[in-house]
Amino acid sequence: MSLTKEQIETRKTSLQEDLQKNNEQIQKMLKSIDDARALGNALNGAIQQCDDFLQKVEGDVGGDADSSIPQEDSEKEKSKGSNK
Repeated sequence: MSLTKEQIETRKTSLQEDLQKNNEQIQKMLKSIDDARALGNALNGAIQQCDDFLQKVEGDVGGDADSSIPQEDSEKEKSKGSNK
């Protein structure tokens, strides 16, 4: 059994179409990741705003209330250093 030029070209066209579909799917997934990150940022902002409102309601103007948002390691180290 030998392959004809036409069979190879047909297969190549099919593979190119599959590649295009795959690239489109990747782009959709990347957009979904961006959308999820944006939602995460919005949710963190809303949490910060709730923390701010809670401080105002409780009358805590000292600014040392615990936040619901985890601190980065560098911020934790700074707070440990001030307790020495």
